[in-house]
Formats: sequence, C-alpha cells, structure tokens
Amino acid sequence: MNLDERSNQLFIKLVHNSQLSIRHLMNQYDLSRGQINYDLKKINEWLKENHLPPIERTKGGLFIVPDDVIGEYAYGVPAVDVQIDYLFSQQERIYLLEVMLLSKEEYISLNHFIDALQLSKNTVLRALKAVEEDIASYHLTLQYTRATGYYIDGDEWYKRQLLRDTLNRLQKTNCGLKTLVEFAQLEEAQVKMYKDRFEKMEEKLEVKFTDEQMEILPSFYILILRRIKKGKKIFYNFEIDFEVLADTQEFLAVNQLFPEKLALSEDEKIYLTLQLLATNVSRSDTLTKNQLSTMSKAIEEVLVLFEQSTALKIENKETLLKQLMTHMRPAYYRIKYHMNFQNHYYDMNREYLASLFYLVEKACTPLTVFFGQELPDNELFFISLFIGGHIISEKEKKQGVKREKAAIVCPNGISVSILLEKNLRSLLPEIDFLPVMSVREFYETDLDISYVFSVVPLKTETELFVINSYLTENEKRQLRKRVMKLSKNTELPQLSPEKIMAVMKKHGAIEDEHGLYYELLEMIDDVELPKVERNTPTLLALLNENPIQLFSHGESWPTVLSKLSEPLVAKKIIDGNYLEHLLLEYPFIPNHIVLREAIALPHTEAENGAWGVGMSLGIVKQGLAYNTKKIYLVVVLASNDKEKHVDALMELMNLAGKQAIIDHLVEAESEEEARAYISEFSENYWREQNGNKSKAT
Repeated sequence: MNLDERSNQLFIKLVHNSQLSIRHLMNQYDLSRGQINYDLKKINEWLKENHLPPIERTKGGLFIVPDDVIGEYAYGVPAVDVQIDYLFSQQERIYLLEVMLLSKEEYISLNHFIDALQLSKNTVLRALKAVEEDIASYHLTLQYTRATGYYIDGDEWYKRQLLRDTLNRLQKTNCGLKTLVEFAQLEEAQVKMYKDRFEKMEEKLEVKFTDEQMEILPSFYILILRRIKKGKKIFYNFEIDFEVLADTQEFLAVNQLFPEKLALSEDEKIYLTLQLLATNVSRSDTLTKNQLSTMSKAIEEVLVLFEQSTALKIENKETLLKQLMTHMRPAYYRIKYHMNFQNHYYDMNREYLASLFYLVEKACTPLTVFFGQELPDNELFFISLFIGGHIISEKEKKQGVKREKAAIVCPNGISVSILLEKNLRSLLPEIDFLPVMSVREFYETDLDISYVFSVVPLKTETELFVINSYLTENEKRQLRKRVMKLSKNTELPQLSPEKIMAVMKKHGAIEDEHGLYYELLEMIDDVELPKVERNTPTLLALLNENPIQLFSHGESWPTVLSKLSEPLVAKKIIDGNYLEHLLLEYPFIPNHIVLREAIALPHTEAENGAWGVGMSLGIVKQGLAYNTKKIYLVVVLASNDKEKHVDALMELMNLAGKQAIIDHLVEAESEEEARAYISEFSENYWREQNGNKSKAT
C-alpha cells in the first residue's frame, strides 16, 4: 500500500519530533482525534509492509517512534511513495457508493464505480456486497439490469432515510462531506445557494440549526429535490391534520426554500416540513397553541410525579420547564411520526444514568398519554439529562462558589451538549461553565471567560481545549491535568522525566533509558480524577440508625407502615402527624412509590411532620399485594431537607434492580443477617461509583 499525502506528512512530522502530543497535531493540522488515529493506523500498516515496527501511543497522548524507523527516515528524503489521491476506507467506500446510487442522474455501471473510487474490480464488487448488506436494514435491495444499470430498489421513504443517515455517517469520516460534490454530482454554487437559504430561514423562524446539520441540510434537500423532479415521490399516510401542520412557520418556509417552479404534493410538503422540525434544536413557535399548552401541562405533571416519587423538590421549576419545552418541540415530531435518529451518545452513556433514567421513565406517564405511545429510550435519556443537570445546576448556584468561567462549544445540538457539560462539570468542579453554544454563537458573542472547551478547532485567543464529545478515562485525566496547570487557583510542581533521569544518572547506571523514560512519563501524566463526593448520608448510614424489622405473620399494609414509623417517631425524625398522612395518602400501595416493582417507598411532604432525615426498612416475608405481584421490601422515608436523602435514594434505586440481593434479604432469618447483606451491597455500590477507590461509611 501507499501512504496518502496527509498520512505521509504526519509520519515525517513524528519521525523528526516524537515528543509532539496528539493535541498538538490536532491543532496544527486542524484534524480531529479520529482522523489522526485513522492516519496512525494507516502508517503502521505501511510500516508493517516494510518490515518495520509500529509507532505506539502512550497514555499521556505522546508517540513512541521506534529507533529503527527513526534511523531509516530521519535523514534525507524518506522512501515513501506519496499518493496524491485520498485512499478511502471500507466504510467510506460503502457510504460513497450509496450516495452515487441515490443521487444518480444517469446509467451507472460497474466501471463507473471503479473510475470514481480508483479501485480494482474485485475490491468494488466486495464494496457493493457490503452496500447490499447495509441497505437491507432499511428494507431496500441492490439491483442491476443491463437497461438501467445499478440501482436501489424499495420504498421511497426508506431510500430518503438511507440518504440522510448516509450523509450523517459520511460527515463523521475522515473524508467528510467534501467528496459529495464529485460523487453526488453537485454544483458548488447550488450548495452555497441552499446554505444561504437555510441561514435566512434561521433568522426568519428564530431557529438555530446545529453546525453539523447546517452542513448536511443543503446537500440533502438538493438531492431530495432531484429525486422529486425524476418522479421519485413520497406517498405516505402521515396520520396528521394537514391544516394544523400548514399553520406552522416551517411549513411556509418549505415553499420559500424552493422558489423554483416546482409542484410539490401535500405529502412532499409534510415530509420536508417534518424533516426540518425533527432536526431543529430550538424555535419560538412550532406547534399550535393548543398542542403547546397541552404538552406543557403534561411536562409539568411529569415534574410533579418526579418530585413525588423521589421526595425531591425541584427549585426554579419554570426554568427547567422552559428548557424541556425547547427540547420537546422537535422531539414531538420525532416521537409522534417515528422520525427518531440513532444516537451513539445514548448507547455509550445510558448505564451512567440508569437510576435517574428509571425515575424519569416512571414519571413520564403524562407524556405517554399525550403522545398516545411509549416514549423511546433515547428520548427518555435526554429528558433525564435535563432534569439531572438542572438539579445539579441549582445546587451549585446555592453554594455561591466563585470559579473561573469557561465556554463549551459543541455543534451536535442541545441534547448531546448537555451530556458533555455534565461530564465537564463533574471533571472540573473548580470551573463555572456557561450554557453550551454553537460555533457560530461563540464567534458572535463577546465572552469574559478563561477557557474554551470545544469538540471542533476554533480560532480564539482564549485558552482552547479541543476535546471529544465523549471523554475516555485517560482523556479525562489528561484534560484535568492541563487545565489545572493553567488555573490561577492551582499550582502543580513542574516535574519531568528528564529531570528525574538526570538525578538518577548521577548515582548509578541506567540499563534501559528508553523504557524508564516512558514509564516515568506515564507515571507523571497519571492524574487522579475528582472522586464522587458524598455530602449526604448513604443508605447504610441511614438504616444503621434504625432497626431492620422482619415481618413474618402476614401483617397488613397499614400495620407495616405503623411499625416502621415507630423508630422514626422515637428518634423525633417524624411525629404522629406524619404517620397519619401516610395512612391517609396510601390506603394501598400506589404505583408512584414503588421502585422497579421491588421496593415500596412511602413518604409525604416535610410539612406533614418530618423533622429530620431517616429511613426505616421492613422485610415482609409473605409479601404485600401490589397489582398482580407482591412487594417484600418497604422503606418509610422522611426528609425535611430536599437534598440530604439523594445519595441514599439513588442507592436504594440501584438495590431495587438487584433481584439476587432482594431474595437474600427476604430469606434472612435475623436483623443481623439482613444488615450484613445491606452492608455488602452498599460497599460494592460506592466502590463502583468511585472507580473501586472508596468504601461506604
């Protein structure tokens, strides 16, 4: 194989200076981390073909260039056969072939593919086989006839879905969308014209498309327009009141987007309008007033149910409601018309919010009723992010700690951005982060900040950190170290491997200087991440204050409530009024106080007689009737502080999902045995929360 021009350039740079970090290369060449990793893989494959060892990466983001490689190419012109044309990866070939097939204006033969990709016949045939497998998930097939050449057969709806997904995927590859003009036979002037139209649409509709969508939408709409002109039209029952959608500003914008004399059917107008609505990030008016009002009331009910099931009070609820409404406007169309797009951030982080996700899912019944269907998990995930992020933000505001300010720039939209912000807040609690903004908003805003964290390179005089949307543990350590070195409030000792080795050489010989150097480098770069701090009592701490009661004689629900309240009354955590309200509010076990259909959590407002924070656990051997099942664990919760029981609640939520531990508790023959199971569970839970470094107390 040959190295392409970019890979060759990076290779020579590393040969002459292996101490460059990946961040340095990203900034110098305006490349992403993925692009550099991709080039490094190609370089190592080329080295292997030339019987040379590979270039390795350290945990600190530096490179280890073998002496053999340096000796071979450090002086003179390297023996690298530079290929000017870009070498497409296997995935890039698939996407480009799909683009050609979906945008074709003439007969396409095998030779057309060979000429476009500059590959052999067999390689192209393998790529076409991969295309066939890829499009099968869209209910489409790859066909060929002598009369029509290669084409994709199937429903037009799925072809357009494939086209949009392919553009999204192609944008994330190393070659990006710059190949579209050639492979889709687009005119650059036409692409620019449509981009201008979308920018004008933003101003008129008070809309902000994400940076990535602004790159995709012009090409996507041009290609859809091309298909419509060729008679490739949508015929679909949208199950929507056409007049209601026609009242939206986006619907009117579709007509303005195509000023050319083109007769669009109602189905096409609805389709193109929904494409705008489903990818929008924010707008001032999308749904009708009645729909907006109904959805707003449903979200308010969700927040009330969340408060009831968690015994948490959401501060500044109007702000959270406004944020959720901004998110749910485009989500309305994604959910109602099944236009959800796959999101890898949800796949990578759903376990991170497992407990909160369940609580939110349980509280979202009003939205389920509003939509007339269950909400997809990825939509529930983002609602969880908004609620969790708001609770954390309000808590930090109350602390009133003055920190250095930083901006977060992310072109991926609000939902992904809030996840990135949550990770950065956790990683760098010393910094006050401003609301996430797009690239264009960053350039248009005058900011008084110390740092900028961006997922794309930016031109700015402010200290810039280019990061991935999702940070690995090693990336978190490196980022924290770099930020802390620059922080005005933190001073770190400037220790280097060179300084340590210089001292060691004075006192003895070093057999393997090369190996020692990189071990020292990794040791120095190993930065401890902030631990998950517990400022509130754990489940074990609260349960240790009260006896664990075992009920084995078929006690009734009211009896269990009364017995579990007794130790809380004795310690003056609650008074008699609290129990009276529990018995009045819960004559039976309601759904909203049951965690994962396993643990009942009866509780009421602090105003009803809660004077402290406490939990009282009961194990009901014969179970209590709950719907068609039985509940064996009951925890009476009391709290006069909306935050002090949060950690214990999350822990209890996790316990509710551990059926094996629940079975052990039900089978326990004594309080001591039950407490031992709780203790073991709690220790494991907090060890996992803090990366195996802490223990519950």
